[in-house]
Amino acid sequence: MIFFVVAVFISQFEIPVHATSPVFTRHYVKDGVFDWIDVNKHKNSLQGEPATDIVGVSYFSDGQTLNATIWLMAPFIRQPFQYNVLNYGVMVDSDYDKTTGVGGVDYQLEISWINKTKTWDRTLTEWSTSGHDKLLDEKRNYTGFFQDGSYYVSLPLDLSSILFPNKYRIAFYGESEKNGIITTDFSNWINIPPPKLDITTSPNPIILKQGDQKTIEVRLNTTQGFEPFVHLFVKSVPGLSTIFKYNAIQIPSEGFASVPLVLIASKNIPASPFTLLLSANSSFPDSQFIQSSNSNSGLPGKRLPDFLTPKEEPSNSQAVLVVTIQDAVSDIDRISDFWHKLGSPISFAYGIAAAGLSPLFYSRIKKRIKKHRMSP
Repeated sequence: MIFFVVAVFISQFEIPVHATSPVFTRHYVKDGVFDWIDVNKHKNSLQGEPATDIVGVSYFSDGQTLNATIWLMAPFIRQPFQYNVLNYGVMVDSDYDKTTGVGGVDYQLEISWINKTKTWDRTLTEWSTSGHDKLLDEKRNYTGFFQDGSYYVSLPLDLSSILFPNKYRIAFYGESEKNGIITTDFSNWINIPPPKLDITTSPNPIILKQGDQKTIEVRLNTTQGFEPFVHLFVKSVPGLSTIFKYNAIQIPSEGFASVPLVLIASKNIPASPFTLLLSANSSFPDSQFIQSSNSNSGLPGKRLPDFLTPKEEPSNSQAVLVVTIQDAVSDIDRISDFWHKLGSPISFAYGIAAAGLSPLFYSRIKKRIKKHRMSP
């Protein structure tokens, strides 16, 4: 009995062998050049080791391994003796919770040049909220992540080591230290899977007469748990004005928001169907990376001041709204429509009046006839 209870208890914490994280094909994200951060001066810098300047990141996953490649502006340096530090790495926010890990960063995979041994080491670290680290895996004299003369560094991550998150985000970096000057280049935060933002309108299509206006609802739906900032745009059509009540909004974590959109048709716009293209550009709040601007403890972000953080990768969504413009209503049509709408009530009232008066009128005639017969 005791064995059964213990087995059940342990099973609650085991990861099923069939567990996987999201599966997706190759994606590529660009990154700017000459965009290092000078950690000492706490500002952006155009000076840094070209072999740490990230120009892009490609990545894909089979649900078991995240295979990522950091593409560099200059060839990888196999033996960077002149540097005290030369690192490449990826930071993982595995639960979209800023209160876990260090500023939300729960894991850090890093490949580091060790000047003392003249080798590259690979480490996987777990971070606590207090800033303490736990070494999960270490491979000394690590090889196979580059080729001589290559402009890339490979960073495969075994997702079982971070408990197969069902959604997570990653940020890559390259950094160097020489003569006491530390420079770091970050990629943007990359969300996995990418959050979806859907745009719909109600109603759709729209019928609008020349000179009239109508307010419709633009609905925004995104992946629950994200809180993106969304900027709304409409491709203009001559003679048809579009006005959002507010063209910027932050969607709450519930994943739903709506914005009124006013459509105004000019009197001269031709009667015809028009197609409006609605666009929504979404970005996400920046997340703080480390706790202190003078930290020297090797926290994720490598001693970066807390106001220098990776940015979120923006995304764009679009929707089509069909607006059919009809001819304006003429004065004669307005009067005709008025009497058409008023005709039924008048006829009804007349019928009631006629039905009420007929017995009285008939009674009076009948009395006159009777009186006439009785007279001599």
